[in-house]
Amino acid sequence: MSIVKNLINKLSGQQSTNDPSPPEIPKFNRLDFYKENYYKEVERRNSLNNEITLQGTVLIALISGVFILLTSFKNPVHCVVLFFNFFVLVELIFIVGTGYHLFNSYYKFNKGGREFLLLPKMKEVEQYFKDCKKHPDPDEFEDFLREKFILISDNISEHNNDKSTDLTRSSGWMTRSFAGASFIVFCFLVNYSVEPYLRKDEKPSDQETVNNEPKQQSIEPGAAKPTAVTDSGTATAAPRSTATSRKDSARGVPAKN
Repeated sequence: MSIVKNLINKLSGQQSTNDPSPPEIPKFNRLDFYKENYYKEVERRNSLNNEITLQGTVLIALISGVFILLTSFKNPVHCVVLFFNFFVLVELIFIVGTGYHLFNSYYKFNKGGREFLLLPKMKEVEQYFKDCKKHPDPDEFEDFLREKFILISDNISEHNNDKSTDLTRSSGWMTRSFAGASFIVFCFLVNYSVEPYLRKDEKPSDQETVNNEPKQQSIEPGAAKPTAVTDSGTATAAPRSTATSRKDSARGVPAKN
């Protein structure tokens, strides 16, 4: 009987070793989960801040380009200049809308700024850990860390969601600004090509100068001759030309001295 029992025990042992045992499920660590979520929100915040910087740089370049086009636009037809200024005004409205939502995403005007929560200093954390050793609850320190990570992660997540909303609105206004700027550039190029031909058809004015000198006025026959002013301040008539005196002598008219 002992031999039979030994064989049964051996067979049962082999069957238990051949059966695959189920893998152990790792224990869920809530602290690691909250810590990982905190780092993801911090990375998201940095990404949104980089997007704010990029849109701000593009906005400054857009304003500079519109200003250069406005100051360089010239056309003899005042109506054309008026229409171009109107298009620039509409473009400025788009730029103001872009700038408002862009700066609001960073500063939040209606709330007087943004308030961020920060992790406690490491010195304070270490002191709290030493104080927790005196208490019988071993999970008190871990609960403290979980609470801080949850509170700060929620604070950063709320600001990130708010920033994302304002940046989406700013991107919509930026799209309108680019469309308006493209239309202004098109109008400027058309005017740059047509404006020289309009200048050719323009009649020169009577006050036009030649070589930076005013045009000399012609003296009509019989008009009064200009008088010369001497050093003493008395005005004397300009001397008659020699050719005129000879003609008068030939006609028998005595020359006047």
